[in-house]
Amino acid sequence: MKHILLLLFGLLPLGMLAQEGNTVTEDFRVTCRAYSVDGMKPKPGTPLKADAKKTAVRAWYACVPADMAYRIKDEFKRINKNDEKAVENFKKQKGLRVRPNGVFGQRSRVGFAILCLHEDAENGIEVFEIKPGQTNFESLEYSNAIGVVNVNAKNKVKGRVMGLDTGDGNEVFTISMPLNKGYFTDNSRLILQCDAMDCQTEDTIDYCTPVVFEGPEYHELQDRRKDYDYFHKDSLAVAYKGSYAELDSTSDGQMLINTRIVYRKPDRNKDYRGDWAYSIEDYNRPLTSGFFGGTCLKLRPFKFLNFQAAIPEMELSAEFQETAEINTHDVNTKLDLRFVTGKSILNDDSLNYVNRDNLIKELRSYGDRLVSPKIIGGASPDGSLAKNIQLAKERAGVARNMIVNYLPRRQQLSSDYKVYTWNDVADSLENRGMKAQANEIRGIIESIGEKNDVALFRTIQKLPYYGSDTIQTILTNQRMMQCSYSYIIERVFTSEEVVDEWHNNKRDYLQGKKHFSSGDFYNLFSNIQDSTDVDSITILAYKELKKNPTWFVDRLSPYILNQMQRLQQRLGMADTLMLKPYLRTDPSDSIGIEVFKNFEGIPVKLNRRDLLLTQAMSYYQMQKFSDALSIFEWLKSENKTLPGMERLENFMNIRSLYGKELTAEQEVKLKRAKDYVLSLSDENKAILYTEIPEWSTPQEAEDYVDLLDDNNPKKWYLKGILWSRKANEAQPNLQEYEDTTAAVADSLAVDANLGMYDMGDDFDVDNKEVRHYLAYFHHCFKMQPEYLKLYYRDGQIGDELRKKYKYLRKDVPEYERLFKLLKRRDDKRRIEVMHELGIIEDEVADEPAATDSNATTQEAATENSQNAANDNTQNAADDNKNANQENK
Repeated sequence: MKHILLLLFGLLPLGMLAQEGNTVTEDFRVTCRAYSVDGMKPKPGTPLKADAKKTAVRAWYACVPADMAYRIKDEFKRINKNDEKAVENFKKQKGLRVRPNGVFGQRSRVGFAILCLHEDAENGIEVFEIKPGQTNFESLEYSNAIGVVNVNAKNKVKGRVMGLDTGDGNEVFTISMPLNKGYFTDNSRLILQCDAMDCQTEDTIDYCTPVVFEGPEYHELQDRRKDYDYFHKDSLAVAYKGSYAELDSTSDGQMLINTRIVYRKPDRNKDYRGDWAYSIEDYNRPLTSGFFGGTCLKLRPFKFLNFQAAIPEMELSAEFQETAEINTHDVNTKLDLRFVTGKSILNDDSLNYVNRDNLIKELRSYGDRLVSPKIIGGASPDGSLAKNIQLAKERAGVARNMIVNYLPRRQQLSSDYKVYTWNDVADSLENRGMKAQANEIRGIIESIGEKNDVALFRTIQKLPYYGSDTIQTILTNQRMMQCSYSYIIERVFTSEEVVDEWHNNKRDYLQGKKHFSSGDFYNLFSNIQDSTDVDSITILAYKELKKNPTWFVDRLSPYILNQMQRLQQRLGMADTLMLKPYLRTDPSDSIGIEVFKNFEGIPVKLNRRDLLLTQAMSYYQMQKFSDALSIFEWLKSENKTLPGMERLENFMNIRSLYGKELTAEQEVKLKRAKDYVLSLSDENKAILYTEIPEWSTPQEAEDYVDLLDDNNPKKWYLKGILWSRKANEAQPNLQEYEDTTAAVADSLAVDANLGMYDMGDDFDVDNKEVRHYLAYFHHCFKMQPEYLKLYYRDGQIGDELRKKYKYLRKDVPEYERLFKLLKRRDDKRRIEVMHELGIIEDEVADEPAATDSNATTQEAATENSQNAANDNTQNAADDNKNANQENK
């Protein structure tokens, strides 16, 4: 009587991944049960008796790529099976996981294999590769045990899953799948659930709103069960999309599910994957269910468009002019010293001395012009008011003693304190756009009273947003000590003199050794044109402005803030809080555009349209399109439009509306935006016709791409996309473009020796293993190595194509050779297109597409960048592997 080991595998389809066309990669859920069975060893293919006695045995397993699985199997054959320590070490090294009862489940896909090793194994590991189209396996491996593996993988559902990122701060997860009509009865419903996964960490970040379709009877009964209030009482009513009758049918009679979820990205710099699960159920039980894995490859149709709108700079009018005169200039700067919590004892922190030395250096830079320096200790309102005041006084005294000995003897450094109130906190919140929270705190103050400081603090402390970064930052700034002082402006510069002073002593001003007045800055902005100098003056003026305690009512302040915000936008660091003090965009404020409001008796203009437009540009850069568009609508309603608004609005509309489910009004906006962007340039046509195939024909797209400049790397990337769609077709023969000179013949001989292609009697220049699209991409990466990162994240080139035709370093010589031939073919077509469009005259169109000298020039340019090509592709194989691992 021999022990027979029975391994039962079942593969159920979990889902499909697709990156292009109808190519489908299946996900499976593999289940395994390992038994020992009493009985004689049967012949291969002979089923075991139904009444055979089965006993579960321990099993080890792993799911790895198929080629790795066979290598592991071969390695295990060379191990002494009687050496238990060697066997155990092997299991640990290869990551084999154990199941004491022999039952395990594993998610896998085509191209992977299941390794299985059971405790009675003598001859080796059994490998079961998951192959497309193969649904049953049988294997006899062991001398005194039998391993029978039955694999069933019926393709019940084929689906297409894709992600779309248009650069508007959202990701669109789409799914298109056919389902058997038999599942769709009048008394059933379909539930689709999408989960957002972080592509880097594989963590589930969010559960998106589900999608629900229902049969008519199911919906009617559900409405009755919810007291005829379905949309308020059914928990899935928010996800209801309609009846089955609204779904399309496929040519083979299946129901086609096409839907999408728009997901707001928590981090606009990260990529997210949408995994879909579906379930069809009646009133009592699920009828069928499945899973569709998403992809980290994304369609990014607008990645090459230049969305920088030509917004004019703010005019420096006379209303911003301050008269340059001899006067004193007030300064208020922060002194960040670290104390032991609740005490007036300094931490033993070197940063304290750095901050002290910086302040001393600043004060001494004014020399005899320094007036009335004072250290002010701050007290925030949290906690006991009396204790906070005492602590602020003591800390101000400590800080004064640290500094006074380093100042000239005639300088008298005094100390004081300032106590902030909860009303000050509310004002700061309102300035940061948190008006509702500010009003809530003011209401608490009114009900409890400011004198009941402890009770007031405890009540506010219980607010849900008390621990937020915003409030804690406000309180921290209030506790920080400040140093206030004044200095005397030495002399008045004329507009010519101030320019000379800037050029001659620029370093002293940038280092804080000298200082300009507001009138001087006005003259500098008016007379200096060099962009680098203007940026330096902007930064310097902004620093001086923030030291001025009365900066808000200074005439030049709005202009300086606007200049600083535009500078930060160019650096990709837009800050929507910078201009907030001069803006009142909350509908509840309703003060209008360009209105004056008194602050301490001084009129200040709010909601300047230039500042509103700059704020909209910041929202645009931060992908908060709805906020930007609301400002545009407001400006248009008040007839306060500015040049550049139409361009920026169309840019936002095309990015925020494309790929979404739209209303009729939104369809009109998208059409207008599309026509506008296409009309701007032929380059835009080349980009959009390539990235969005339904907007043109393939030939029209390629013709516009051919018209692009050869020195533009976008041209060759777009050619790569276009030809990747033909990769599975027979590649056109390029023999007519081959140069038959001796030099090229020698090159072909070298390539032949390298085994790059097989030279037969009927010589075909094309290598069957290298697709044309890879040659285009390779030339692009030589010109712009950064585009290689785009390639590994681009949904235009799907997983199946990447696996079948890899971008490899060993193929660089073939990419180079092939591109020369493609370039000659494209040059010929380019001249034909230029002739058709009337860009060139007939006689020019009849010139040869590429003469030997032209070809030599192109080849010389190609040769000059050969070293860059090797650098770009040195780790291409590893990058490809890492990208595939990331996208799995």
